[in-house]
Amino acid sequence: MINKLDFNNLVVTNKKKIQRIKAHSIQKLVQKIKKLKYLLDKKPEHEKNKERFRKATFILDEMKKLKCVVLMKNVLVLEKVPSAILTNGLSSPEEMAVAMVATNNDMQELTKVFKEKLGITKENKVWKNELMQASKKQIKILKTEKKRQSQSKRSR
Repeated sequence: MINKLDFNNLVVTNKKKIQRIKAHSIQKLVQKIKKLKYLLDKKPEHEKNKERFRKATFILDEMKKLKCVVLMKNVLVLEKVPSAILTNGLSSPEEMAVAMVATNNDMQELTKVFKEKLGITKENKVWKNELMQASKKQIKILKTEKKRQSQSKRSR
């Protein structure tokens, strides 16, 4: 059984490190986008580079949206090897963003520390469901969004 309070405390204590890792991954992705843009300026008809540029910009947007807690949850829950997710063309931009952050050496060390302190093992799969459960605040936000949508439909 995983204690969500312990998890949140670990995230808060390591927030600077997580933000630094995320910033480093964003910098790498921005460099990749700049390189692709330069290649597209040279050869604008190259379809593969257009697709790579489009995917990279989507991944960058998703990576910027990720909060520290959500990022750590997703990194801990990853079932596949991050490099396999990055090479898979069918992965969503959010999965790719999490995988890019997970490939960072500092993040790999941090996940080991998290797993050790939280007592997470490969045999016990219950912790994944417990970790991914929405918090009370998230549930409340979702309910208010549903109410707003239903009210806007009624007024039409």
